[in-house]
Amino acid sequence: NFIDMFVAPSGFATIMYAPSATPGINIHACTNTSCTTGVTTNIPGVRSIGDAEMRLDGRPAYFYVDNLVVPNALKMYDCVNSQCTAGTVRQIAPSVALFTNSAISPDGALFVSFTDTSTNTNKIARCSDANCISIVSTVSPAAVFSLAVRANNLASFLDGQGNLHSCTTTLCPASTIAEAANGFLAFAPDGRAIINDFGNGRLVTCLRSTCAF
Repeated sequence: NFIDMFVAPSGFATIMYAPSATPGINIHACTNTSCTTGVTTNIPGVRSIGDAEMRLDGRPAYFYVDNLVVPNALKMYDCVNSQCTAGTVRQIAPSVALFTNSAISPDGALFVSFTDTSTNTNKIARCSDANCISIVSTVSPAAVFSLAVRANNLASFLDGQGNLHSCTTTLCPASTIAEAANGFLAFAPDGRAIINDFGNGRLVTCLRSTCAF
């Protein structure tokens, strides 16, 4: 089961997936552009309900929901190197629902969204450092389906209802809203929002980062 893929500073792809024959997840760090060779690392005990980011120093960070504990907990696997041959499991938040989304800002800050089941609120959190030793979180204006960060280091997200929320501060207690599309969100080098509207089989490119006209 595919989880995520990103390009390392080397220019080669790193692929994260859940193998069917072994527990945990696998991280495959390609060693050439066509990925015919690479290094695969298995991380046992880590669940496949998650999202990953490539940090500026080339180390993957994997946020996931551990549904083997009660209540479910949001955790991060902090890889020590680009091939993730070792790492540390760090709890980010207790009492979360079975969905999370992450993003990284141009300045290297990690963001993660989750539903806090203890208060029944949707939250967006910003890590205090690249290793996410601690977080600062706020209640978000809506549920987060897909999270990304704009060139100004402010978060944006799609709410699953066809709306793009552009956060007005570093976290996201408030946002401007524009009708956009459902799908996965990213930002082009020129700052325009791009949405993979997989439900309708199309790629939506907005005129600006907020998708507002």
